Amino acid sequence: ISKNSLMLGLAAIFGTLLLGYLILAWSLRDLRKLSEAAQSIGSGQPFKRVDIHRNDEIGVLAQSFQNMEQHLHFDPLTKLLNREAFISQLSFRSRRATDGVGLPFALLFIDLDSFKEINDQHGHEAGDKVLIEISSRLLGSIRKEDAAGRFGGDEFAVYLHGVAEAAILEQICAKLHKSLEAPIALGDDKTGVVGISIGIALYPVDGLAVDELLHVADMRMFEDKKRRKAEHEAH
Repeated sequence: ISKNSLMLGLAAIFGTLLLGYLILAWSLRDLRKLSEAAQSIGSGQPFKRVDIHRNDEIGVLAQSFQNMEQHLHFDPLTKLLNREAFISQLSFRSRRATDGVGLPFALLFIDLDSFKEINDQHGHEAGDKVLIEISSRLLGSIRKEDAAGRFGGDEFAVYLHGVAEAAILEQICAKLHKSLEAPIALGDDKTGVVGISIGIALYPVDGLAVDELLHVADMRMFEDKKRRKAEHEAH
């Protein structure tokens, strides 16, 4: 065997081994991503999109994870977090804050006023349009590190990361009132307007447990609703 032939043979073997190593590393990297995604689903940790683009079995599995996450965590109408997923993420964030990793945060509980009237006057299709538009505006009013969920019906909840100052909360609530209470197109040149009532709970001032925070926010939301109704009747 000539020296050149031997070198070519060794180069081919080395190239094959290198290619095999790169393929294995690529597969292991994507499998690690899937493992992390599976752990986040069970822990309540905010789900990170599985950035895997391939046409083999791993790619199919990644797409299955995405579909499962959408089905388990998101409200099908509004695309916001559903009640269970929002509470699960809130629990995760409160645990992180208790461990000294996270920050104080605010929980907002939002209820729509006059939504029933829109449903009764214009039908459920118009009601769905209102819920979808309100959800879109809600997402547009918060930051990437915050979270919004639909609790059912016309009730929504918002997690505000690191927000605990009264002045900042006042600004956020004013922004939400302005955005969510603007007229909404219902079709056929019709518009609808809903008001919002907001209840606020602060971690850790108003409680450490999620159910405590939800109870406080819900109670304060009803207080805000009563106050707004009394002001409206007074005028």
